[in-house]
Amino acid sequence: MKHYLFAAMLVFACMFSCTKSGIETGGKIPATLTGKWNYSAYFYSIGSPGSWHPANEQNKWIEFKEDGSFSSNLPPFNTAVGYHVTDSAHVQFITTVSSDSSLYYSFNIDTVQRSVSLSSARQICIEGCAQKFTR
Repeated sequence: MKHYLFAAMLVFACMFSCTKSGIETGGKIPATLTGKWNYSAYFYSIGSPGSWHPANEQNKWIEFKEDGSFSSNLPPFNTAVGYHVTDSAHVQFITTVSSDSSLYYSFNIDTVQRSVSLSSARQICIEGCAQKFTR
């Protein structure tokens, strides 16, 4: 009985004395938009459950800079010159197009897949629409 009690105390002590410092993150990325992202996939649905499809366009990207500036070579993001994160799930792009001075998007960062998905928060896509970017 004493051996079981000692073993239980030893396990309990190990559980609370271990720290996470020095443990690798397993390739995860920080949960931030800042940085350059490469266009990798698009999402759509034609009435059935939607699915992700590989991007047809290569060498397309978006870049969120720490100072709030933004650049991209992928429409419609290529009209944006800046951005503002409005809350934990939405970003507003400031554009140079006079008819619409901003684009408002929902975003989701997947730290395991090293990706961010963007979908319009103002326009309703009947067939469903989103873009995915990876690092």
